[in-house]
Amino acid sequence: MNDPAQSDLCHIVFRATVKEDRIDEFLKITNNNLNETRRLESGNLRTELMRDKEKRNVFYINDIYMNKAAMEYHMTTPHFLALGAFM
Repeated sequence: MNDPAQSDLCHIVFRATVKEDRIDEFLKITNNNLNETRRLESGNLRTELMRDKEKRNVFYINDIYMNKAAMEYHMTTPHFLALGAFM
């Protein structure tokens, strides 16, 4: 049975394949996005960056938001938009 308290959660996993010569720039922008998300967005419950063990230029960003509104708000923030511009 589903827990009604958890029913509005939004979970996003974003996969990025980054050119080898842009990995440092990607990590700088992504880490800023993660830090600012944690610092400024109360609707974000979890945000993390993972790196593929075998394909070292493949990354995953895992985000969990309290609800759709919190996720949509994140997509309007300067730190998210900077990552979007990079991609």
